[in-house]
Amino acid sequence: MIRLIKKSDYNKCCDIYNYYVINTSISFDLKPLTYIEYENKINKIIEKYPFLVDEENGEILGFAYLDEFNSRGAYFTTADLTIYLNSNFIHNGIGSKLYLELEKYAKKMDIHLIISLITETNEISKRFHEKMGFKYLTTIKNAAIKNNKWESLVYYQKEIRPIGEIL
Repeated sequence: MIRLIKKSDYNKCCDIYNYYVINTSISFDLKPLTYIEYENKINKIIEKYPFLVDEENGEILGFAYLDEFNSRGAYFTTADLTIYLNSNFIHNGIGSKLYLELEKYAKKMDIHLIISLITETNEISKRFHEKMGFKYLTTIKNAAIKNNKWESLVYYQKEIRPIGEIL
């Protein structure tokens, strides 16, 4: 069941996120976040944006949220997308369900554009975004160092509301 996050979900979402911090280059955080750090992050996000979880039988299968793309005020119709799945439930359609529900929230919020930043080597995520209608924008080569390796960053975008509907 996809729903808005509850405080009782915070630690489970933190554990899912930290799996990627520790084991992959998908997240560019260098060390796992504490539960307090992650709680603060979630609380800041939910002040303005939706944070969704997919929960089945008490287990969080994944989560997705929108966040501020840029702190400058003129970006108010652009949002940044984040999706993380429990590593035991990849390729089960959970990411698609989460994204489609999140897009409904974005349209209600008058979000025009959703941006997604992806580690260049994350082929699964790139294919997912293309399947969801995102378009490739650009690659920033050697943008970060993770696990003693240079990593490039790929930008994707999806226009979810035409410009004419906003102004």
